Amino acid sequence: MCLKAGTIILLLLAALFSSAEIYRCEMENDKWLFTDQQCIDGTGQKIRLLPAPVNRQSVSTGLSKTEQQALANLNKKMTESRDLYIRQRKQIARQKRKNNKTRQQNCARAARQLDEIQVKRSHGYKLSEVYTLNRQTRELEGIRKANCRP
Repeated sequence: MCLKAGTIILLLLAALFSSAEIYRCEMENDKWLFTDQQCIDGTGQKIRLLPAPVNRQSVSTGLSKTEQQALANLNKKMTESRDLYIRQRKQIARQKRKNNKTRQQNCARAARQLDEIQVKRSHGYKLSEVYTLNRQTRELEGIRKANCRP
């Protein structure tokens, strides 16, 4: 009996919950046919499908030593990569918090100094201080514009 793709999927899903036996028959053009009965010419290979593995360690039971080592190396690399990614994200978050704090401090300092200049201008100042006060005001406005959120 030939099984179609949907039936094969159902058969494989059923095999996930209990062991099952199916046959793999080689067809023309090096294609395979999976069936629940022996192949017509009797040359098919019997395959026992085991239940799905419960943990990662049981995945490697049917692998050769080289394949098991490659799988272990791949798992190690993936773990290291994930750990590196997490560390980098945490470092970026710390740097953002630090930058935000610095911006807030710069904004507050610039606002304070601009208030001091405003008070000085309202109470009077020497004519020789005009250029200095104007320059300081421009610089502090630039700092405030760069660091203060609207």
